[in-house]
Amino acid sequence: MSDLSIDEVKNEIETSNNIFLRELGEIPSLFAFPYGEANQQIIDLLKDYKFKVAFGQHSGVINETSNFYYLPRFSLNERYGEIDRVKFAANAKGLGIYDFIPADPTIYENPPFIGFSLLDEKLVPTIDCFVFDSKGQVEKEIFKFNERIEIRLNRKLTKGRSRINCTAKGKDGLWRWFGHQFYL
Repeated sequence: MSDLSIDEVKNEIETSNNIFLRELGEIPSLFAFPYGEANQQIIDLLKDYKFKVAFGQHSGVINETSNFYYLPRFSLNERYGEIDRVKFAANAKGLGIYDFIPADPTIYENPPFIGFSLLDEKLVPTIDCFVFDSKGQVEKEIFKFNERIEIRLNRKLTKGRSRINCTAKGKDGLWRWFGHQFYL
């Protein structure tokens, strides 16, 4: 979807909305990005179409700092559907993140500069982040400045989809999880 022009995206949305209206009698207020591929221009367009929320295709837990037009969702399928994973996902809490960059899920600078701030500074010592692309895990350096976390990748990301998952264990023993997908 990110490779389409904005007019092509509008046409896709309007065609889908017309099918929903014809077949179900209403237009859904939820949107799911195909393969989680999005960019800021499409996110802004969804607001114009009055969608209430939109989902990417990246794991994570929704919380008060989540972008309601690029929400995470856990995959629960043949590959990721073991009961232990389901229990972990059900018991995880959101990792409160703000000022996340790059804000646009489509990245234009490679490797991207990744940074964010944590709502709960007490989680800074326990946070770890993992970046994956089609070649596997990307080596990185993590820098921690008070509540600010910055990540420098040691190589460029491969074309297509990649993701970052950050987790931290709270004093209550529960895991906090943040995920974000990138598209190059």
